[in-house]
Amino acid sequence: PDMAAACFASGEVSVLLNTSKDAGVPQVFVRESYRFSDNRPRALAVADFDNDGKNDLAVALWDANAVGILRNSQ
Repeated sequence: PDMAAACFASGEVSVLLNTSKDAGVPQVFVRESYRFSDNRPRALAVADFDNDGKNDLAVALWDANAVGILRNSQ
């Protein structure tokens, strides 16, 4: 499975995409990082927010008192 983490201090959301082919081999991840201007991420939630059959990532943005959505485009 893929993983995601929010870092309040750096203001980044990191998504680690699992690129491994088999479950029996060491897992390999590719890191993608996202920033929301000067807003620091506080919490994450995963769901299919746009009803396209793919999980998206909601990011609670502390400074803006808002929620940002990272849509799954893969």
